[in-house]
Amino acid sequence: MFTPPCCPHPFCSSHEQGSFTYQCRGSFRRALDGRIVQRYVCGTCTKSFSDQTFRLDYRLRRPKLTAPALWCFSSKVTHRQTARFLECARGTVRHRLELLGRHCRDFHARQMKRLTGALSADLALDELETYETDRRLRPVTVPVLLHELSWFVLDLQVAPLASRGGLTPKDQARRERMIETEGRRSSGSTEAVGKCFANVAPLLRPSAGGMLRTDQKRTYVRLKQKLLPEQVLHVQISSKEPRGLDNPLFRINRTLAMMRDGASRLVRRTWAASKRRAQLEKHLWIWAVYRNYVRRMINRSRGTSAASTLGLFPGLLPIADLLGLRPQFRSDPPGIRTAS
Repeated sequence: MFTPPCCPHPFCSSHEQGSFTYQCRGSFRRALDGRIVQRYVCGTCTKSFSDQTFRLDYRLRRPKLTAPALWCFSSKVTHRQTARFLECARGTVRHRLELLGRHCRDFHARQMKRLTGALSADLALDELETYETDRRLRPVTVPVLLHELSWFVLDLQVAPLASRGGLTPKDQARRERMIETEGRRSSGSTEAVGKCFANVAPLLRPSAGGMLRTDQKRTYVRLKQKLLPEQVLHVQISSKEPRGLDNPLFRINRTLAMMRDGASRLVRRTWAASKRRAQLEKHLWIWAVYRNYVRRMINRSRGTSAASTLGLFPGLLPIADLLGLRPQFRSDPPGIRTAS
């Protein structure tokens, strides 16, 4: 049985008073799926609402497309092919990307609050490079921070990089035109990595040791000292080491490889690359939530996801549960054990 957590109308005075009462006002059967939906009326503002008001598929004309779209976004299927597969317009696929990108980012942020002060400092960070529109003129960096013991993607950011050097005369002319219209492109790598560290720092256990593994990029040293606890040991490994099981960066390297394999925008030498960074970030949050909560942690771990290893959920999160209520109306499972 569903219990309305609050009045969904933003200007209702019950949000300020901290008290919310409601009454049931009949029900109706949805023509789209035959589901019985309960109606309510707020005891404060007297406005009506229903169970459907709190759901992610609120006001969607084709709600059955949302779950298949999530699978496509996580399975290296391009937008055009997704539209062909779902027999819908590309605008519908674009709308699902916007909807699922915001939903997955907010859902993950809500789960991270449950880990505050409970996470062990077994971290690894690396940056994945891609581009928007043009590989030489508009490169992009994607720093990813991983909890190594559970393979859980803690945070990711998307930021621009400066244009490449060694350009041909034709590309030089294009770069000058780009600078005239958009301004000079500067690197946002340091700021993006700093956001990853700042977002994860409150989650770490107080006064507990641990380790952060990165490559030998110089800016990581300063950012770690500034944003992460002093007792967390920073280990830097050369990026020229063989990328095998013996490499200390194996898990973060494997995660980035899986990200390239799962998100169609990141596949090398493809015409499906992003045109805008904001769309890339939404796509990657969909993949990250799928990787953390829906997929097995590893192929051999049946019934265990990265999130369940941290105690966030008892097992693999069903797609229906992930795409049910919007994050602001979701009630989290009671209790959480100390993350290991």
